Amino acid sequence: MIKEIYMCRQSKSIILAAVLSAFAGAVVASAQNSREVATVPFAFHTQGPVLASGQVSVKEVNDRGIYTLTDSEGTSTFWTASRKEVADPGKPHLTFACYGHDCVLAEISMPGSSTAFKASEASIDKQLQRKIGVAAMVRIPLR
Repeated sequence: MIKEIYMCRQSKSIILAAVLSAFAGAVVASAQNSREVATVPFAFHTQGPVLASGQVSVKEVNDRGIYTLTDSEGTSTFWTASRKEVADPGKPHLTFACYGHDCVLAEISMPGSSTAFKASEASIDKQLQRKIGVAAMVRIPLR
């Protein structure tokens, strides 16, 4: 009888653990499907093609700094970050490094996240063409 009670409790524990794991996985999956939009007033370089100015859709692929970006013309690319920084969850944004008339995506911070993902300086430097101009960082809010 004691063995049956123990096995019943053990079975309940295993089932409960499986249900909680599935629930936790669903919560993480829904957070990873976050999609936001920003209005970017200039074309910009990514780690792939140049995206056009206008509405840019940003989708978080996973919680390790991989995103897809799609511009208003339908051009889409993956963007991968190499560094994490602390961010304000209430101020989601895209940050661009600009030099002259060239801008490159440097950072993404999604709503509700206390982590911002940044491209490496080497990656940013590689994408910017050095011309006479002013260097600047430009932050665009996500909505």
